[in-house]
Amino acid sequence: MPYVEIRDGLCNACRSFPKIKNALCKCDALEKSFLDEVNKCKNSRKKYDAILGVSGGKDSSYVLLKLVTKYNMRVLAVTFDNGYLSELAKENVVRSTEKLGVDHIFIVLDKNLLKMAYDTSIEISGAPCLGCSQIMYTAIMNEARKYNVDYVFHGRSRRQMFGTYGLNKGERPFSEMYQNEKYKEALLNYYAYADSEPLPYIGYFFYHDVTQEEMEKDLDMQLGWRQNKEEHFDCTYHKEARDMFYHKNKYELDINEWNYDIRMGYISRQEALKLGRNDTES
Repeated sequence: MPYVEIRDGLCNACRSFPKIKNALCKCDALEKSFLDEVNKCKNSRKKYDAILGVSGGKDSSYVLLKLVTKYNMRVLAVTFDNGYLSELAKENVVRSTEKLGVDHIFIVLDKNLLKMAYDTSIEISGAPCLGCSQIMYTAIMNEARKYNVDYVFHGRSRRQMFGTYGLNKGERPFSEMYQNEKYKEALLNYYAYADSEPLPYIGYFFYHDVTQEEMEKDLDMQLGWRQNKEEHFDCTYHKEARDMFYHKNKYELDINEWNYDIRMGYISRQEALKLGRNDTES
């Protein structure tokens, strides 16, 4: 894995993780900090307090629900169709935004730009996922500026945010994609604000630790949200992406999420090994 450095039998992620683990367990302090962020957003006299990308999956749907019903925020919801958004996910988005009375924009992303992003991502990591995430990050920052919104919220889970804690270099999000100059030039030509200073990018789950069961219960009762048995059901290409990533790297695409679970004590290393293929290393 990139950026891994072993010293005294521990990798840099394991050495640094106790600091973030301690912070993530301070629920009262985190809630206070989140309320501070919410109040900053509400100080604005603009039409929307914040913009949120909503895929129809569990995490982003839950964040939308809470921002609107618990924190009384005026949210502009945006859904980006990357070519692999499932019909069930689209139905969830429509149902959720209508029930909550939230303004919603549905954008079909440019196929040529997506292809370039996917090709670049596959060249770097072996799978299109990095390119997909980077395009949506750039697109929502662009939409925020178009609609004069100052704060961007996201629904990345703690596992996604902190699975690589201690391994990355603290660069701008998805900066690996900028290694390809042709892609970078295309991005700058397509998005007017692609090279602008990023707006505040606030992760709801940094401040809140919510179980899958809690989310599913609230979403079902309040929004009539639905899912099927497929993991990451909102993306119809997830299984193929996992296979592509494994073929190139010989470890699983989800390994960083499992690493987070191990370091938090949710599962053992042995249990994590069973989640992947026989020769997967953690």
